[in-house]
Amino acid sequence: MNKKKIVVLGGGYAGVHAAKTLNKAFKKHQDKVEVTLIDKKHHHILLTELHEVAGARVSEDSV
Repeated sequence: MNKKKIVVLGGGYAGVHAAKTLNKAFKKHQDKVEVTLIDKKHHHILLTELHEVAGARVSEDSV
């Protein structure tokens, strides 16, 4: 049997949320469904935490 593939395009907040939700929904069927998240960037920036970097409370790598 072929594995069904779900591709989420875009790694913004909505894309990450969608991929995580789909992954959780199909957790019991990982042998039948594969969820892949594709984004043009190789990283995700937590925009809501940039003020912490500006205030030197956290490192750039943590966001």
